[in-house]
Amino acid sequence: MTDQAASDFARLLDEADIRGARAAVLDTAQPALWSPMIAVWTDRAGVNCPQCFQPVRQDMTDHCPVPLDQGELRLLDQTHHCGQWLDVTYAEVRGTGDGGEITVADIERTARTLAERLSDERAHLRDRRTTRLRRELQAALVRLAEPLGEGETTDDREEEVSTGTDVEPGVFREHGDEWQAWDCDPVELHETLAVYEEDLRPS
Repeated sequence: MTDQAASDFARLLDEADIRGARAAVLDTAQPALWSPMIAVWTDRAGVNCPQCFQPVRQDMTDHCPVPLDQGELRLLDQTHHCGQWLDVTYAEVRGTGDGGEITVADIERTARTLAERLSDERAHLRDRRTTRLRRELQAALVRLAEPLGEGETTDDREEEVSTGTDVEPGVFREHGDEWQAWDCDPVELHETLAVYEEDLRPS
């Protein structure tokens, strides 16, 4: 399998319905000393840096983070310009064929394991953000239900709890509809996550 091109690996993983994982042959400059390796890595879980929230490279298709160095995989520096380390999940494919040869099944198994880990990480990011949105919306609804103060109007109270608009993340109500809290999806660029009043009602 070590003579496969990158496009072959992409097709292989796509046909196996393995999303978010990449693979490449890492050829050594001294083949007499070391045999080529196959590395598998995944895209990053989130679209933003967890510290400064600036966009980061999420699609790692054309960016192998683990070149071969002295016969070993060496993770390149993944420090963002703000100083935050950006995690990358990777692994060397271990061959189970005759004489330790790497088989298609070996690549798929390694890639699937890493892809499942990536899926779990993305689910965690979304769950954490949705939990925060539920908490913010619940606090707003509790405040809205409290009696108005002297000289305070309903509009005053609604303005107080409104932290967002239809274009700015936060808590808001559009044109008299039910209240909601929304934010950008931490996993999918240009997508959003939202929690509505009805989501907080007992089922």
